[in-house]
Amino acid sequence: MNAKLLLVFLFLSALACRKSEALQADGVFQRNLIFSSAKEAKDQIEAYLHEHYPTEKLYSVGNISYIHTSTRTMAIVFYQTNTGEHNMLFEKNDSNTESISNRVTVCEGSSCNCKVTAVIDNRGNVTIDCNCSSCAMISTEL
Repeated sequence: MNAKLLLVFLFLSALACRKSEALQADGVFQRNLIFSSAKEAKDQIEAYLHEHYPTEKLYSVGNISYIHTSTRTMAIVFYQTNTGEHNMLFEKNDSNTESISNRVTVCEGSSCNCKVTAVIDNRGNVTIDCNCSSCAMISTEL
């Protein structure tokens, strides 16, 4: 009886491994993350703020939300500074066909608490914009 159970277990394990390999071949598990840790995210945000907004002091990093497409990986990072709550979009090109490899996008303005937004349509296309029409979207290549 134990030998039959062991044989069934090995068979099911082999099937599970093949399914996992098939998914990896399709790119399901082969998604690149932009940050390897929360510390790396914090360091990159601090570096960006130091260069572009020297009066901003980073207090904390909240959520990091990832969006994956067939050619890009995006991370919207929510953080708090001495001026309030903000977010920025880090974008990494996963394809060799586009010329832009890495980019950071922020929204800024004075009449609204400007934030980057991402809308994903039913075809998987991602549109990046600002939450208020009075905000300016600023993209910087890294």
